Amino acid sequence: MVKIISLFLVNILLITGTMFLAGGNLLDFFDLPSIGFIIIIPILLLFNNFNLKEITDTILFCMNKRKNINMETGILILTSLKKYLFLSGITGLMIGVIILLPHLGNITAFGSGLSVCVLTVFYSIIINLLIISPMITFLKRNNPKGAEG
Repeated sequence: MVKIISLFLVNILLITGTMFLAGGNLLDFFDLPSIGFIIIIPILLLFNNFNLKEITDTILFCMNKRKNINMETGILILTSLKKYLFLSGITGLMIGVIILLPHLGNITAFGSGLSVCVLTVFYSIIINLLIISPMITFLKRNNPKGAEG
């Protein structure tokens, strides 16, 4: 568990350092409505297909707080969440572009609005890379039936 947390923190520091080296301001990468969209939509879709106990058991197992879970269900939950995150990121991008189309004449408003649109995809990629994919790998490696699940 300590290894996972330390790798997560190292990745966050690398991403933050890359942002600064590229000349960006950390606040340029923060947009509360985009974060809410990326978190709320996939969670609602997840609860549409799985019950609370299955979801919490999977998360707690990945945090080494549970001993036994149904591995196939856990892998299915996390792979579904990975897909939902990606699709919500793309949906947020498309909604943002549709909202921006009337502002094509004002390049300043268009540029700042487009950066907010792209943040939904950025957030979904970061969450998938740093949280969901390592959890899927953890479940597959601890699956007694093998990693094919």
